[in-house]
Amino acid sequence: MNNSVNINTRNNRKCVTDEHGTVYELDRKLGEGGQGRVYSVKNGRYAIKVLQQANQSQREGLRRQIRSVQRLTQLELKGLNIARPIALLKEPRLGYVMELLTGMEPLSNLIPTPLQSSREIDNLGEWYLQGGGLGRRLKLLAKCAEIFSKLHAKGLVYGDPSPSNIFISSINNSEEVWLIDSDNLRSEDSAIASRLRTRPYAAPEIELEMSGTNTLTDAHAFAVIAFQTLSFVHPLTMGDLVENGEPDMINQAVQGKLPWVDHPNDDRNRSSFGFPRDMVLSPRLQRLCAKTFGEGLTNSQVRPSVNQWVETLHSTTA
Repeated sequence: MNNSVNINTRNNRKCVTDEHGTVYELDRKLGEGGQGRVYSVKNGRYAIKVLQQANQSQREGLRRQIRSVQRLTQLELKGLNIARPIALLKEPRLGYVMELLTGMEPLSNLIPTPLQSSREIDNLGEWYLQGGGLGRRLKLLAKCAEIFSKLHAKGLVYGDPSPSNIFISSINNSEEVWLIDSDNLRSEDSAIASRLRTRPYAAPEIELEMSGTNTLTDAHAFAVIAFQTLSFVHPLTMGDLVENGEPDMINQAVQGKLPWVDHPNDDRNRSSFGFPRDMVLSPRLQRLCAKTFGEGLTNSQVRPSVNQWVETLHSTTA
């Protein structure tokens, strides 16, 4: 399998062509994940997702999936803030053109990496405020949870939530939220069990290949994103046990085999990073996190749903 992302170059310009013959000049890379890369289009209100190259069977399956999502977004998902596929890229390219609102950036821009937290950002509090502070983060997360909840209410699964495919307003006085990478969408009762994942946001049952994506794996990923956005700490992988341990510790953490950073009875993986939880999480949010990353880590049936996050986040911002 060839895992490169193949893009034409014309006169030092990176271009792709869609199935209708329209040529798009790529501008800047907006994000990158396990599936491929997302680029903005120069002088346009679109984005291009260029998928990793795959074998013929996988390519055909991905194209069918994108066509299926196109039909979904025109019918069931009308009115939801999900960037829909407009056209497939012309073969042999693999990917699609999608809508993109201007003035948007990935949620990941509000989350410092561990390296930034420890070395590059002198004042985390000031950096937090530059992103709109706690109030804006809570409102953004509440709106994001609403999108996931409405999807789930229609029997649909997003499949691969991460801070890179949640886009937010780039100005602090706005709380617009959109999901991109809609090619991941599928019916929860689909006969094809997708195990698509972005580490370290995938649920342990996906990491262990015990389950495909479903509404509860979406809920786990959203909970990780919320905890990390609010506290600057990943609840599983940014504990001191993992940070100071062997590389395999990360595998154990995302598979649910180690205590989460705020485990009440096991402090082996306490975190030296981020903000004290009582500064950025209400008691109700703390209880949701404890349920998700405690018992819900390895028992998805007791894991809080995204709808519970909607209610709690809205009550926190009221």
